[in-house]
Amino acid sequence: MATQNLKILIVEDDVLTAHIIKETIEQTGFKVIGIARQSDEAIGLIINHKPDIALLDINLDNSHLDGIALAEVINKIQPMPIIFLTGDDKPEVFERAKLTIPFSYLIKPILPKQLTTQIELAARYFYANGVFTNEINSQDFFLPAKQGELKKISVANVTYLEASGSYVIIHYVNGTEDMYAMNLKYLSQHFSFSHFYKLSRTFIINLKYLERLDSSEVWMKSATKSLSIPRERKNDLMNQIRIVRTQNAKK
Repeated sequence: MATQNLKILIVEDDVLTAHIIKETIEQTGFKVIGIARQSDEAIGLIINHKPDIALLDINLDNSHLDGIALAEVINKIQPMPIIFLTGDDKPEVFERAKLTIPFSYLIKPILPKQLTTQIELAARYFYANGVFTNEINSQDFFLPAKQGELKKISVANVTYLEASGSYVIIHYVNGTEDMYAMNLKYLSQHFSFSHFYKLSRTFIINLKYLERLDSSEVWMKSATKSLSIPRERKNDLMNQIRIVRTQNAKK
C-alpha cells in the first residue's frame, strides 16, 4: 500500500483545530476520509469508510465515549495505528491511553511537521512494511531512527534518561546509548512506572539498576559517570527506593 493512499480519520471536537489538522495532512498528500466530533460519528465513519490511521483527541465534549474509550472500540472492530492528540498531560491520562497500545501520543500544541512525521512513520512501519499488529508490549515503544525507520525502545533495558540541551540521551543496561531530538517531559510519558524516578530536571533513573548511592550522588549500572542528587530530593528518593523494593519483594 502506497503511504500517500492512506485514509486518515480525524476525531476532534474543536472545529477550527480539526480543519487545521485536515489542511496539514492534505498538504502532505494524505486523504482525510472525515472529521468526527463525537465517538458515535467516528464509529460510523470507520464502518463505512475503513480508514487506515486514526487521529484521536482524548477529551471529546458531548460524546458518549472519550478518545481513549473510542480507541478500545476501534481495536475491536478494525485495528489500526492510533495517534492520540491531547492537551492533557496528566500521567493518569497517559496510563489509560497506553493500555490501548497507540502508535503515538502527542501533547498539544502540536507542530504540523511533528504530526505529519508521526503519520509518515506509522504508515511506513505498519503498512509499507506489512507488519501491522496491535499486540505490541505495553512497555515497548517506537522512536524515529535514521532514514524514516523506527527503533523499538525496550523500557526494561533503560537505565536512565538524560536531558542534554534540546536532546534526550537514553542510556541502556548494556552500556550503549541513543540520542533523540525531543524534550525530557515528552519522552518521560513512556516511563511512567513506579521504578522510574525523576531525580532532577536532567535525569530520570531506573531504580532497578541503581547500584549504589551516597549523600550527593548515585551510580547506575553500566554508567560511566555518577549522577548528582539534588539536596531537596534525597529523602524522597530514599522513600521511593523503599517502595520499589517492597513491590519487588511481593512478586
